[in-house]
Parts: sequence; structure tokens; C-alpha cells
Amino acid sequence: MAQVKNLAKSSAELIQTLKTIFANESDPSVKEQVWSSIEQLTNAVVDLSKAAKEFASNPNNEEAKEVLAFAIEQTRLVSEQSINGIVRKKMAEQLGLSAKKAVIATTDCINESKKAIDQFPEESRELKKSIKHVSDAVSKLDKSADYFFQNPSSEAGYPRLIESSENFLVPSNRMVEHATSLLGHLTSSHLSQRILDTSEEMESAVKDLSIQIKNSESVNALNTVQSATNDLISINPSLNNQDEDFSTLKVHMINSSKEIYKISQEILSKSRTEPEKIGSLPSKLAPHYESLVEDVKLALGNDLDDDTSKDATLWVQNLGQSIMKLIESERDYQKDPDSGSNIIDVGKNAQDVSDSCVKVLTALNAAAKRAQVLDNVSKELSGLASDLETTIMFASAGTMNPENEEERFADHREQILKTSQDLVKDIKEILTGTTSSKEQLVKAAENSVTTTSQLCEEVKSGAASLSSENQQAQVMLLNTMKDVAASLGDLIINSKKAHGKDVDHPAMLDMKTKAKNVVTNVTHILKTVKTVEDENSRGTRAIESAIEAIGQEIESFNSSDKPKSSATPEDLMRANRAMTQATSKAVSASNSGNQDDIIEVANLGRKVISELLTTCKAAAFASENVEAKDEALQSGYELASQYQNLLNQVMVGVKNPSKESKAEVMNISRNIAQTVTKMAKLSEKLKGGDWVDPDDPMLIAENELLNAALSIEKAAKRLATLRPKKEVSGQAVSDEDMTFDDLIIESAKSIANASSSLIKAASEAQKELVAQGKVEKKTLKGSADGQWSEGLVSAAKMVAAATHSLVEAANSLVQGEGEEEHLIAAAKQVSKSTAQLFLAFKVKADINSAAMEGLKTASNAIKKATDELVKSAQESIQEEPAAPVVKVDIFKERIDAEARVLKLEKELKEAKKVEKQLCLAPQRSVGDIKRARDAEAKVLKLGKQLEEAQNYVQQLNKKQYEGNELYSVAEDDNNSLSVERS
Repeated sequence: MAQVKNLAKSSAELIQTLKTIFANESDPSVKEQVWSSIEQLTNAVVDLSKAAKEFASNPNNEEAKEVLAFAIEQTRLVSEQSINGIVRKKMAEQLGLSAKKAVIATTDCINESKKAIDQFPEESRELKKSIKHVSDAVSKLDKSADYFFQNPSSEAGYPRLIESSENFLVPSNRMVEHATSLLGHLTSSHLSQRILDTSEEMESAVKDLSIQIKNSESVNALNTVQSATNDLISINPSLNNQDEDFSTLKVHMINSSKEIYKISQEILSKSRTEPEKIGSLPSKLAPHYESLVEDVKLALGNDLDDDTSKDATLWVQNLGQSIMKLIESERDYQKDPDSGSNIIDVGKNAQDVSDSCVKVLTALNAAAKRAQVLDNVSKELSGLASDLETTIMFASAGTMNPENEEERFADHREQILKTSQDLVKDIKEILTGTTSSKEQLVKAAENSVTTTSQLCEEVKSGAASLSSENQQAQVMLLNTMKDVAASLGDLIINSKKAHGKDVDHPAMLDMKTKAKNVVTNVTHILKTVKTVEDENSRGTRAIESAIEAIGQEIESFNSSDKPKSSATPEDLMRANRAMTQATSKAVSASNSGNQDDIIEVANLGRKVISELLTTCKAAAFASENVEAKDEALQSGYELASQYQNLLNQVMVGVKNPSKESKAEVMNISRNIAQTVTKMAKLSEKLKGGDWVDPDDPMLIAENELLNAALSIEKAAKRLATLRPKKEVSGQAVSDEDMTFDDLIIESAKSIANASSSLIKAASEAQKELVAQGKVEKKTLKGSADGQWSEGLVSAAKMVAAATHSLVEAANSLVQGEGEEEHLIAAAKQVSKSTAQLFLAFKVKADINSAAMEGLKTASNAIKKATDELVKSAQESIQEEPAAPVVKVDIFKERIDAEARVLKLEKELKEAKKVEKQLCLAPQRSVGDIKRARDAEAKVLKLGKQLEEAQNYVQQLNKKQYEGNELYSVAEDDNNSLSVERS
């Protein structure tokens, strides 16, 4: 109470001081502002007195204590604002006066300097430039000063004056230097004295202005830091923005702390070596600290009772105090730079700021870890749900079986039931934790994750024990567990938002709804476990679970939460098509009444609806068309509700089959079909006028043609980087003078470029056919135009693949790692695939059209280039040099040579057979092209080897009988003698 009295007394004295200072104020706007501050301070003191009396009469009353604490804080803030206002106003006035003095002195100096420029134009070039720059700066400074004095209550006047003053300093100092340097050239003593006098006056005015700028900046910085620190002390939890991502805030806080640390270290370094250059560095700390405080308020505002949040907040406050001490010590140094103790204080305070930054970073990391515990728990639960989704995929494929064939579901039932009951207890603890300490909430959330993980493993083992023979039952059981994990994750996030809120707060109401969903899903697990082996009732159980799951999906869809993923109208179209199949299966299951069919419909329906709603919301939010967005969201809701109603009706029909029930199922299915059609149109509307069906064969054909052309262009660029083994000079070389490697590269490049042109021409030809109406713009798979487009794509891919094979073969040959036969085969394959693409277009194209002319030109260029390449490669195939002659048994050598001939003949025959089979077979993939190319190359290689082997045998025969007169035949001998000797 004594402190309250002192505060009230000092506030009253401040009110009297304000009245005295501004008693003779002539400006009505300033006077109004001052009297408003006086009135606010007076009211704050009155409220403080009332709160103090109330608390004194009942000191044990908590409410009275809180009211008094608020009144004290309010009085302190208003007093501080009033004092800051006075100081700010006085500093601004002094800066304005200094600015006007600087303008006058600078104008005089400019006028005298211009006279010197007229006498010495050569020597005064630099001065002339300086005058030009200063003239612009002084004009802006003069306007800013006039605006400030004419609008003293304007918020923009003071900052604008500071900015223009700072911009004026550098050019003005430069002009003073240039004017002084010109004095030695002047012959007129009168002009020289005038320039000297005005320069000194200008220099003095600029120096005074510089001091006032620093004073203004330091005062503003002190006010900013003080205000930010006070805001942190009186932080209000309701200010926390729940939409702000904590991880983003953490990055911002760390960056601000690092900037403060960096500047403080720079001040510390300069205080030891260059104290005169510290300048306004301390003032630059203020905006970073202000940003830090704002982020801390947002990040930790709802966790003020947490120990880590308290520590972080306390260290940020200490950092603010250290920054203010540093700014004040730097101001003392500027007033008395010769005092050694002042610069020592600057260095010491800069070190304190650095140390505080380190403490702040440590505390913020600890607070971040603590604050993100619930987020991590939610992510862990999302991971469990994703793991179950994968398990469902394997179960749907019929590959989920128990490790022990004797394992039965009964072995797991009791443990699943027990763990489910434990999870319900954890959920109750989470609800209790939202109204108690954060510690209790975190502990309950962590326990729930542990229990859910155990339950997941038990459910997966139980599902596996059902074996793949009960595939749909497995999926049904796993789906119920996935619902529990996903809904519990949502509950954890909402419990974080609801913590510390009032019972009627919207966040608390949302949290209760999420808790109800989790309990409902756990109840579904209990029911499913009891009925999963009952073939007569598990279908109904699956339908009930699916209906509840769809209801929760609709609830999430209708919430204001932003979509967690992104999607395009094309994705929405695909999800929308799946609705048709799901509806058809539901109608069939209703007619058959088979439990397995019903389970399948339930499992399929919940999956399709989940994907539809997720995709619909994401695609709608991504669209710029507001009208289409609203319509799409409404249609998505209608589709989900209609399908939920359809499942309800299917369940009614299963329990009580009747004609009316089946008729209602058909009626609902027709409504769904109408909504699906509406959604398909809305998908186009969401995209806008440029929407296209992603599955349109014509679109696929166009894209594939362009992709093939791009692929070939890349191959051509790769050829351009190849260099033959021999260095190529920079001079142009004729075809006759080119080496074989040069010819290979040039020919292959020509083929690749021509292939790219061919496919681009094919794309243009396709568009031309659509424009002429010979091919439908939109086609369906299986239609004549659709099949033609698919054939076109296949042919284009063949050209691209063959061109790539040619590039590989050319590369290998030039590098000395390949053979000519592979190059020849690859070139022939390019020519062949080109002919197929050309023929594909001739089926529908106009032979005399411009597009077909382009196709012909490109096709002919490819044929010509491939023929030249094949010719060059074949001519380069020469006989291998004979092996060194070794004296061996001539008869043994002949036997081995003839055996090799027979072996090669056999291999060549088999290779030709394989080549023929591959040529006759349709080539639909890159692998087919490669096999055909390799087979052709093998035939060429074996043929070459066989020819060489046969020549070798002839050489051996000739060598054996060479020099023997008995077998010598004269040129004029007759044929009969030759035959006889043979």
C-alpha cells in the first residue's frame, strides 16, 4: 500500500508538471494531445485509489487483488507514455531547429562556392558535383522540417525529419571538404574568406544536426525497447494467434536474437579498437528486440504458467534491460568521448547484451521443445494412421496372414478390449488436462500415444489372425483402428488450443466434439471385435462404422480449418469418378444382401468419401473463382451426405428387406449420379477456361509428342558435347577431309535434329487434324480417335528411344568402346521408327497439307542422314590385322579353322532366326527396340566374322600347296586337268 501511495503521489506531480510545461502552448493540436494525456493519467490515478481502498478493506479477496494489480500497471503505463511524449516532443523540436540552421548555413555556402566555380571551372569540378548532390538533399531536408513544424502532432513528421537529416549528412560533409580544398586556388581574399566562413558555419551546423540525429535515434530506441519490455511484462494470453505456426515463430525469434547478438559483438569489437565508429549501432538493436518480443508474446502467450515459458520470458526481459543500458552508456560516451570509463561501460554493456542473447536462445529452445510436445504427439498419431493405411493396402491385396497358422482371433480379443478401455481412461485424462496444468495435459497426451501404439499392434495382429480368407473383415477392423488414431490426433491439437480457455470458449467446445468422436471410434472397435467373426452381423457393423466415419469426415470438411494438402481440379475429377463405382457397388450389395459385399461397400465407401472431401476442399481453396469454390464445397458436402444416406438405406434393407427399401436405394443412387455430373462441371469451372481432361487421349498424345521432341533435343545436345579422339582444329573442314569420328558425330547430330523436327511437325499435324474436324478435340479411350492417338504416342516414343540408342552407339564408337555394327543397327532402327510414325499420320492427314509437308521433309532428312551414316560405318569395317604367324601343324590349324567356320555358320543361322522373329513382333517399348537393334548388330558381326574365317581357311589351303610343282597349273591348262588334280 505504501508503494501505491508513492505511485499515486508521483503521478499527481507528473500531472502538475505537464500542465506547467504546456501552459503556454499555442498549437491547438498539441494542446489537445497534452490535455488528453493529462486526463488519461488523472483517470488512472483515480482508478488506482479506488482499487487500493477496495483491496485495503478486503486484502484476502483475489478479485480485489487482481483489480489493484491492473490499476497499478495501467497507471505506470500512462505515466510512462506521458513522459515519453514530453521527451519525444522536445527532441523532435531540437532536431527541427538544427535542421533549419543546417539548411541556412548550407545555402550560404552553396552561393559562395558557385562564385568560385565561375572563376576556376577546371579546379572546381568535384565541388560542382557535390553542390548538385547537396542541393537535392538540402531541399528535401527543408521540406521535412517545414512539414514537421506545420504538423507537430503528425505521426509521420518526426520519422520523416530523421530520415531526410540522415540522407543530408554524407553529401554535406563531402561538399565542405571540396569547398575547403579550393581555397588554395582563390586569388580574391574577400571570396576566400567568405567561402571559409560559410564552410565553417555549415560544418558546425551539420555537426550539430548529426548530434541531434543520434540523440533522437537513441531516445526513440530507448522508448521502443522500454515499451516492448512493458508489453512483455503485461502480456495477455488472449493475444496469442492460434493460426500462427509455432515453428515459424521459433525461426523468427532465433533470427532476431542472432541479429541482436551480431550487432552487440560489433559494438564490443569497435569499443576496443574504433570507439568513434560505434555511432548509431546501439539504436539498431531496438527494432530487432521489438520483433523478438512480438514473436515471444505470440508463441508463449498461452503457456505463461509453464516453467520453460517463464524462463524464456524472464531472459527476454533481461535482454531488454541490457539493451537500454547499452544505449544509455553510448549516449554518455557521445557527450564525453574523452572519459575512459564511458567507453568501458559501453563494452561491458555490449558484452551483457551478448550474454543475454545466449541465455535467450537457450531458453527459447527449451520452451519450443516444451510447447511443441503436443504437436509431436499429434504427428506421431498421424504416423500410426498412415501405417494402418499401408496395412489396409496389404490386407486389400489378400497378402495379410498370421505368422502362426494355428493363431486365432480369440487369442487377441481380450487384449484389444482391455487396451481400448485403457485408451478411454487416457482420453478422460486429456479432457481433465485442458482445464488444469499444461504438465498434466502433456503427460495425458503422451500416455494416450503409448496406449494407441499398443492397441494398433494388437489390432494388426488380430486382423492378421483372421487370414486373407476374411479379407474384407480384416480391412473393416483396421479401418476402425485408423479412425481412432486419426481422431485422437485431432483431439490432441484441439486440446492444445483449448487449454486454459473458459468452458464456453469455442475452442473448448470444439475439443469436446473431438473427444466425443474418439470415444465413438473406440466404441466401434469394441463392437467390431465382438462381431468380426460373426458372418451374419459383421456386414451391418461395417456399415455402421462407415456411416460414423463419413459423418466425422463431413464435420471436418465443414470446419473452418484450412486444407492440409493441395489438389487440382484434375484430382477432383478423378476422385469424383470413383463415386460412380462406389455407388454402383452399394446398389449391387443392397440387391444381393451378401455380408461380404456389404463389408466391401462399407470399406470402399468410406475411402472414396474421405478422398473426395479432402480433394474437394483443397481444390476449392486453391481456386481464384469464389463462386465456383462455394459451389464445389456445397456439392462435396451434398455428395458425402447422399452417400451416407445411401449406406443408411442399404443397412435398413439388409435388416428388413423390402421393395420400398430397394426402390429408395435406387432413388438415392440417381441423386448421387446427378450430383456427380454437377461436380464434374464444377471441376472445369474451378480451373477456368483453360481446363482440360487429363485423361483425354488427344491431350496425352500432344504432351507425349512434345516430351519426345524434348528428349531428342537433349540427346542432340549430348552429341554436341562429344569430341573425337583426335583434336579438331577451329577451321571449317569439308566432308572429304573429315575423319571417321567426325563423320559419325555430324551424321548422328543431323539425325537427332531431324528427329526432333519430325516430332514437332507431328504435334502440329495433330493440331491441324483437330482443327479440320478429322479428329475429335475430346476423345474417349477405346474410340477410333483415341486408339489413333495412342498409336501416335507409341510411334513417337519409338522414334525417341531409337534416337537415344543411336546417340549411345555413336558415343561408344567415338570413345573406342563400341563397334560399327551397333551403330548401323541403331541408325536403321531410327529410319524404321520414323517410317512408322509417318505412316501413322498418313491414316488421317491430308497429304497436301502444310503439316504433312513438314513431316515429309523431316522424314526424308532422317532417311538421308541414316543412309549416309550406315554407308560410312560399313566402309569403315575393315579386315582385322592378321595374327602373328606361328609355325604349327598345318593340318591341325586347318581343322580348327574349318571348325570355327562351321560354328559361326550355325550361330549366324540362329541369330538371323532371332532377328526375323523380333522384326515380325510389334515393338511397343524401348526394350523391344533395343533387342531388335542388338539382334541386327549381332547378325552383322557374325557375318563379318564368318567371312573372315572363310578367307582364313582359303589362305591356309593356298599356303599348304604353295611351291609344290605337282599342283602348279599353267595358265593355258584346260579345266579337266585342274579338276583331276583337285
